[in-house]
Amino acid sequence: MKKIISCIIIVFACTSLMPYVTQADAMAFNVKAILPTTQNNPDVSYFDLRLKPAAKQKIAIEMSNNTAKAITLKTAVNTASTNSNGVIDYSASKVKQDKSMKVAIAELVTGPTQITLKANETKTVAYQIKMPQESFDGVLLGGFYIAKKQDEQMNETEEKQQIKNEFSYVIGLKISNTDKKIIPKLALNAIATTEKNDKTLIAATLRNTQAAIISGLKIEAKLTKKRQ
Repeated sequence: MKKIISCIIIVFACTSLMPYVTQADAMAFNVKAILPTTQNNPDVSYFDLRLKPAAKQKIAIEMSNNTAKAITLKTAVNTASTNSNGVIDYSASKVKQDKSMKVAIAELVTGPTQITLKANETKTVAYQIKMPQESFDGVLLGGFYIAKKQDEQMNETEEKQQIKNEFSYVIGLKISNTDKKIIPKLALNAIATTEKNDKTLIAATLRNTQAAIISGLKIEAKLTKKRQ
């Protein structure tokens, strides 16, 4: 009997790096990447940078407040991870990275973590990238996660309702040193049972030990009787 196994895939999988928005009224603010001269692919709206070892690169994001009152935006640079649906996730800042990851992109970027915008104000916010000394092949992947900071009164109301609304944008950040093509390599880390939506599942944790994004991944597994 063959059965498709529900998998949790770690490190890199496939998704679009296009900026995306969560929640309906995120139009309270807008963000836009200002692409530098080191942009590797000028046809995309996220950062796709080709940088040399030990290079320092300044990048900037344009942030606009579309409301008639001041707002504060929270920003974080997160190393990309992959969720249990096989989609790259930029919102998690404390995900344990695979031991094969030599450089985490979040460690290379510095800049403000909170920006206050006056009513109807647009501001250009700068960030600094400092590349590691040694060259690498493949890609580093992460993203700028930008969300509106909620006021304390609203947070108290949401806590009573057990609902938390956070309106956010993500701008992808992809960095490479070379054009060398890297072949992904998967390894099975662990298999365990878990529960989701009142259903018992078999969860297989896969590791991609190479600095490459996997696209079009399909998993097929075969269940057999335990060997005596």
